[in-house]
Amino acid sequence: MSCKERSGGMEADVIEMETVLVARGIRISAFCESAGIARTTWDRWKNGKTLPNMRTWMAVRDAYRAALKTKGAAA
Repeated sequence: MSCKERSGGMEADVIEMETVLVARGIRISAFCESAGIARTTWDRWKNGKTLPNMRTWMAVRDAYRAALKTKGAAA
């Protein structure tokens, strides 16, 4: 089974998150740093080449929520 077949739409989630972050003026490289992942890791997820483990994905989710709250409060 390929990574794409196991992802269950992970690429779509990453693309959606990236779209929202960029629309709010948040640089993806800065977001990745705050989430504790490399930008290249984000790109591999987005392209369906690898998948995050649950712990990493939860950290990304938490960083995403925090980024939206922080940016929303500043706007």
